[in-house]
Amino acid sequence: MRRDWSHNHRGRSSAALTLVAAFVAFWACPRSPESALPPGLWLTGDAGDLDRLAGEIGTLEGTPAGDFAGWIRARLEKLEPARPGEVVFLHRPADSESAPDLFELRPLESLDPALADLRGDAAFAFALPAVEGGRLVGTADLAEDGSLSLEARLERAAGDGSWGLLFPGDEAAGEGRLRSEEAILHARVRADRGLDLAALIPDEGDVDRMFRLKSRLFSSFVLDGTWELAVYPPPAGRQMLQVVLALGVQDRRRALEAVEEFLADVEARWPVRRRPFRLTGSAQEGECLANAAVMPELAPCWVALDTAVVFAWNAEGLERALLGGNGGVREPSAPGRATVFLDRLPAADRALAATLARSAGAGESAAPAPDPLRWPWRRLDLEGRRDGDLYRFHLDLQASSGSAP
Repeated sequence: MRRDWSHNHRGRSSAALTLVAAFVAFWACPRSPESALPPGLWLTGDAGDLDRLAGEIGTLEGTPAGDFAGWIRARLEKLEPARPGEVVFLHRPADSESAPDLFELRPLESLDPALADLRGDAAFAFALPAVEGGRLVGTADLAEDGSLSLEARLERAAGDGSWGLLFPGDEAAGEGRLRSEEAILHARVRADRGLDLAALIPDEGDVDRMFRLKSRLFSSFVLDGTWELAVYPPPAGRQMLQVVLALGVQDRRRALEAVEEFLADVEARWPVRRRPFRLTGSAQEGECLANAAVMPELAPCWVALDTAVVFAWNAEGLERALLGGNGGVREPSAPGRATVFLDRLPAADRALAATLARSAGAGESAAPAPDPLRWPWRRLDLEGRRDGDLYRFHLDLQASSGSAP
């Protein structure tokens, strides 16, 4: 029998924090934001909320998050029932790569003062080791309906590198250009250190030889530091997700010259064929590479807007991202924002599985496809910004309504 933990319905747990940290790490690469905290991984909070949250995450069967949630619940079962003033305490030393070595109930006054101060009135406090010796530090709360709210911070990383493309700055990213309707993932970021993809590619390396990313098109001479990504489920009967990327540009004329230079270089190296492309019902023009199908349904297209160059897996994806619907996120945006529409994933999984089964010639006797993964939340929203030497993040996981997607 599972113990009947008392609920204060405010916290959020380590298992979600593992999932959250993986997504926040999309914008994370710090070096030691909270030197006053003891080293290693730490989590402290209410046992009832931790058990309740682990039960929700445990529905993600067959995933690392689901497995970790099971580990959490198994350890909770072995603890004595919580007494007033006691909290769950997890710890993993900084030099350990295993599961937390210490999992127990402790009186609140026995916690390290820095950890107790970090928690404050929040249901949970955590410190998660990150790359380069730093940690993601913050607090979390769990609503009665299962929604999660999390605040986290990490020290601003020094130096450059590919992570710099993902760190948000302190200025708004501006209006979106890509539709968020139907998207599985939509993200928009104004990179803290600007966007200079070309500078990240080694001279004459394999990546540059294949994709010519050292081109002026991908340099800070052309780009304005903003990027936007949208991922859409496969259209009916198709196999591939539709991926669309918009790179903000400083000057449209300069961007068009750089695109022409880039495509001419690609043509000289690869047997591709360029053909004109125009958005339906629009004066916006671009091009597609008609015979670049090295992957299913791949026919890369681009179009130059006034303030961005937009690239897509194929023409269908480009029109899906730019035409109709809300025409992009129009409200003022944070320096960095990403949304994952979790409630749209099961339908996309089912459609993709059906298409793959048809393409493989599976008959009625074929084994049915496994049920899609069902998330206990319907949507994940993550916002980030630079604040002095810190990056601050706010994450919301909205509880599922319980209805089938």
